[in-house]
Amino acid sequence: MTIHALKHGLALCGAGRPVDWPEGDRWVSYEDHDAREQATCQGCLAALGPALRWTVHLTSASLLAPPDPAWPRLVLAAMAKPPPWVIALTRGRPAHAFADGADERELMSAAIAERANPLLSQGGTAWAAYAAALDARWSGLALEQGLAPGTWHWMRHDTTWRPDGYPRSRVPGHEIGGPVRDGAILVCTCRPREGCHLRILAPHLRDAGWDVTLYGAPVP
Repeated sequence: MTIHALKHGLALCGAGRPVDWPEGDRWVSYEDHDAREQATCQGCLAALGPALRWTVHLTSASLLAPPDPAWPRLVLAAMAKPPPWVIALTRGRPAHAFADGADERELMSAAIAERANPLLSQGGTAWAAYAAALDARWSGLALEQGLAPGTWHWMRHDTTWRPDGYPRSRVPGHEIGGPVRDGAILVCTCRPREGCHLRILAPHLRDAGWDVTLYGAPVP
Protein backbone atom coordinates (compact mmCIF):
# COMPACT_ATOMS: atom_id res chain seq x y z
CA MET A 1 0.00 0.00 0.00
CA THR A 2 1.22 3.47 -0.93
CA ILE A 3 0.02 6.61 0.83
CA HIS A 4 0.02 9.67 -1.44
CA ALA A 5 -0.19 13.36 -0.57
CA LEU A 6 -3.18 14.91 -2.31
CA LYS A 7 -3.54 18.51 -3.51
CA HIS A 8 -6.75 19.68 -5.19
CA GLY A 9 -7.72 16.07 -5.80
CA LEU A 10 -4.44 15.04 -7.47
CA ALA A 11 -1.40 13.21 -6.09
CA LEU A 12 1.65 15.47 -5.81
CA CYS A 13 3.77 12.75 -7.47
CA GLY A 14 1.76 12.98 -10.70
CA ALA A 15 -0.12 9.69 -10.23
CA GLY A 16 -3.44 11.41 -10.86
CA ARG A 17 -6.68 10.95 -8.94
CA PRO A 18 -7.36 8.26 -6.32
CA VAL A 19 -9.60 6.47 -8.83
CA ASP A 20 -6.53 5.94 -11.04
CA TRP A 21 -4.41 4.30 -8.31
CA PRO A 22 -3.88 0.60 -7.58
CA GLU A 23 -6.42 -0.89 -5.21
CA GLY A 24 -5.45 -0.31 -1.60
CA ASP A 25 -3.54 2.95 -2.10
CA ARG A 26 -4.55 5.74 0.23
CA TRP A 27 -4.12 9.50 0.50
CA VAL A 28 -3.59 12.29 3.01
CA SER A 29 -4.04 16.00 2.50
CA TYR A 30 -0.86 17.94 1.78
CA GLU A 31 -2.19 20.73 4.01
CA ASP A 32 -2.75 18.55 7.08
CA HIS A 33 0.47 18.91 9.10
CA ASP A 34 -0.15 15.79 11.21
CA ALA A 35 -1.66 13.55 8.55
CA ARG A 36 0.98 14.25 5.91
CA GLU A 37 3.55 12.61 8.18
CA GLN A 38 1.94 9.32 7.12
CA ALA A 39 2.70 9.77 3.40
CA THR A 40 4.96 7.04 2.03
CA CYS A 41 5.10 7.87 -1.70
CA GLN A 42 8.63 9.11 -2.42
CA GLY A 43 7.43 11.20 -5.37
CA CYS A 44 4.85 12.95 -3.22
CA LEU A 45 7.38 13.53 -0.45
CA ALA A 46 9.84 15.04 -2.93
CA ALA A 47 7.14 17.44 -4.18
CA LEU A 48 5.79 18.10 -0.71
CA GLY A 49 9.09 19.38 0.67
CA PRO A 50 9.53 22.40 -1.64
CA ALA A 51 5.81 23.17 -1.38
CA LEU A 52 5.86 23.50 2.40
CA ARG A 53 8.42 24.90 4.79
CA TRP A 54 9.61 22.14 7.06
CA THR A 55 11.62 22.81 10.20
CA VAL A 56 14.69 20.96 11.44
CA HIS A 57 16.22 21.59 14.87
CA LEU A 58 19.99 21.37 15.50
CA THR A 59 21.08 21.10 19.10
CA SER A 60 23.30 19.36 21.64
CA ALA A 61 22.38 15.85 22.78
CA SER A 62 23.05 16.99 26.35
CA LEU A 63 20.06 19.33 26.12
CA LEU A 64 17.60 16.55 25.29
CA ALA A 65 15.37 14.98 27.90
CA PRO A 66 15.44 11.18 28.35
CA PRO A 67 13.63 9.45 25.45
CA ASP A 68 9.89 9.06 25.76
CA PRO A 69 8.33 6.30 23.60
CA ALA A 70 5.25 8.48 23.16
CA TRP A 71 7.25 11.46 21.88
CA PRO A 72 6.63 11.72 18.11
CA ARG A 73 9.73 13.73 17.20
CA LEU A 74 12.38 12.09 15.03
CA VAL A 75 15.74 12.50 16.83
CA LEU A 76 18.89 11.73 14.82
CA ALA A 77 22.60 11.68 15.65
CA ALA A 78 24.48 13.97 13.25
CA MET A 79 27.76 12.28 14.10
CA ALA A 80 30.25 10.02 12.35
CA LYS A 81 30.59 7.76 15.40
CA PRO A 82 27.91 8.51 18.01
CA PRO A 83 28.68 7.16 21.49
CA PRO A 84 26.35 4.55 23.00
CA TRP A 85 24.42 7.08 25.11
CA VAL A 86 23.62 9.13 21.99
CA ILE A 87 22.58 5.99 20.08
CA ALA A 88 20.16 5.28 22.94
CA LEU A 89 18.59 8.72 22.46
CA THR A 90 18.30 8.60 18.68
CA ARG A 91 16.77 6.47 15.92
CA GLY A 92 19.60 6.75 13.40
CA ARG A 93 21.81 9.22 11.53
CA PRO A 94 20.91 11.73 8.81
CA ALA A 95 22.73 11.10 5.53
CA HIS A 96 25.59 13.48 4.72
CA ALA A 97 25.30 15.45 7.98
CA PHE A 98 28.68 14.59 9.51
CA ALA A 99 32.35 14.25 8.62
CA ASP A 100 32.63 11.55 5.97
CA GLY A 101 35.59 9.82 4.40
CA ALA A 102 39.13 9.52 5.72
CA ASP A 103 40.16 13.07 4.76
CA GLU A 104 37.24 14.79 6.49
CA ARG A 105 37.57 12.63 9.58
CA GLU A 106 41.27 13.47 9.82
CA LEU A 107 40.40 17.17 9.59
CA MET A 108 37.70 16.68 12.22
CA SER A 109 40.15 15.01 14.62
CA ALA A 110 42.61 17.88 14.20
CA ALA A 111 39.87 20.46 14.78
CA ILE A 112 38.67 18.71 17.94
CA ALA A 113 42.23 18.47 19.27
CA GLU A 114 42.75 22.16 18.54
CA ARG A 115 39.55 23.07 20.38
CA ALA A 116 40.43 20.90 23.38
CA ASN A 117 43.95 22.30 23.77
CA PRO A 118 44.39 25.98 22.90
CA LEU A 119 48.18 25.48 23.00
CA LEU A 120 47.83 23.41 19.83
CA SER A 121 45.94 26.16 18.07
CA GLN A 122 47.60 28.14 15.32
CA GLY A 123 44.96 30.78 14.84
CA GLY A 124 42.18 28.23 14.35
CA THR A 125 43.70 26.82 11.17
CA ALA A 126 42.58 23.24 11.87
CA TRP A 127 38.99 24.31 12.41
CA ALA A 128 39.09 26.52 9.32
CA ALA A 129 40.31 23.63 7.17
CA TYR A 130 37.62 21.33 8.55
CA ALA A 131 34.90 23.94 8.02
CA ALA A 132 36.06 24.59 4.44
CA ALA A 133 35.85 20.89 3.57
CA LEU A 134 32.32 20.58 4.99
CA ASP A 135 31.23 23.82 3.33
CA ALA A 136 32.36 22.59 -0.07
CA ARG A 137 30.51 19.26 0.20
CA TRP A 138 27.32 20.66 1.70
CA SER A 139 27.13 23.52 -0.81
CA GLY A 140 27.07 20.97 -3.61
CA LEU A 141 24.49 18.81 -1.87
CA ALA A 142 22.21 21.78 -1.26
CA LEU A 143 22.35 22.72 -4.95
CA GLU A 144 21.63 19.13 -5.99
CA GLN A 145 18.65 18.93 -3.58
CA GLY A 146 20.40 16.20 -1.60
CA LEU A 147 19.48 18.02 1.62
CA ALA A 148 16.03 19.20 0.52
CA PRO A 149 12.88 18.48 2.55
CA GLY A 150 11.30 15.28 1.32
CA THR A 151 14.45 13.93 -0.35
CA TRP A 152 17.03 14.06 2.47
CA HIS A 153 16.92 10.72 4.28
CA TRP A 154 18.16 9.09 7.45
CA MET A 155 19.72 5.70 8.10
CA ARG A 156 19.36 3.30 11.00
CA HIS A 157 22.36 3.02 13.30
CA ASP A 158 23.34 -0.48 12.18
CA THR A 159 23.72 0.45 8.51
CA THR A 160 27.22 0.71 7.04
CA TRP A 161 27.92 3.75 4.87
CA ARG A 162 29.65 4.68 1.65
CA PRO A 163 31.57 7.99 1.42
CA ASP A 164 28.65 9.60 -0.45
CA GLY A 165 26.31 9.07 2.50
CA TYR A 166 24.38 6.12 1.09
CA PRO A 167 24.32 2.60 2.52
CA ARG A 168 27.24 0.35 1.63
CA SER A 169 25.19 -2.73 2.39
CA ARG A 170 21.69 -3.28 3.60
CA VAL A 171 21.18 -5.63 6.49
CA PRO A 172 17.51 -6.67 6.83
CA GLY A 173 15.84 -4.27 9.24
CA HIS A 174 18.70 -1.77 9.12
CA GLU A 175 18.23 0.05 5.82
CA ILE A 176 17.03 3.57 5.06
CA GLY A 177 14.78 4.72 7.87
CA GLY A 178 12.95 7.24 5.68
CA PRO A 179 12.99 10.94 4.88
CA VAL A 180 14.08 13.47 7.49
CA ARG A 181 10.69 14.74 8.61
CA ASP A 182 9.31 18.12 9.54
CA GLY A 183 10.24 18.78 13.17
CA ALA A 184 13.23 16.40 13.20
CA ILE A 185 15.96 17.06 15.78
CA LEU A 186 19.64 16.56 14.87
CA VAL A 187 22.06 16.29 17.76
CA CYS A 188 25.79 16.29 18.38
CA THR A 189 27.80 16.01 21.60
CA CYS A 190 29.45 19.44 21.29
CA ARG A 191 28.43 22.00 23.87
CA PRO A 192 26.43 24.97 22.54
CA ARG A 193 29.25 27.47 23.06
CA GLU A 194 31.84 25.31 21.29
CA GLY A 195 32.68 25.26 17.63
CA CYS A 196 30.53 22.52 16.11
CA HIS A 197 29.85 21.24 12.61
CA LEU A 198 26.14 21.89 13.22
CA ARG A 199 26.93 25.60 12.99
CA ILE A 200 28.38 24.95 9.53
CA LEU A 201 25.49 22.72 8.48
CA ALA A 202 22.72 25.11 9.53
CA PRO A 203 22.97 27.64 6.64
CA HIS A 204 23.23 24.85 4.07
CA LEU A 205 19.99 23.31 5.34
CA ARG A 206 18.37 26.75 5.18
CA ASP A 207 19.57 27.13 1.58
CA ALA A 208 18.19 23.67 0.77
CA GLY A 209 14.70 24.80 1.81
CA TRP A 210 14.44 24.11 5.53
CA ASP A 211 13.51 26.43 8.34
CA VAL A 212 16.33 25.83 10.84
CA THR A 213 16.81 26.41 14.54
CA LEU A 214 20.27 26.18 16.10
CA TYR A 215 20.29 25.63 19.88
CA GLY A 216 16.74 26.96 19.96
CA ALA A 217 17.33 30.15 17.93
CA PRO A 218 16.04 30.54 14.35
CA VAL A 219 18.75 30.67 11.65
CA PRO A 220 18.06 33.77 9.54
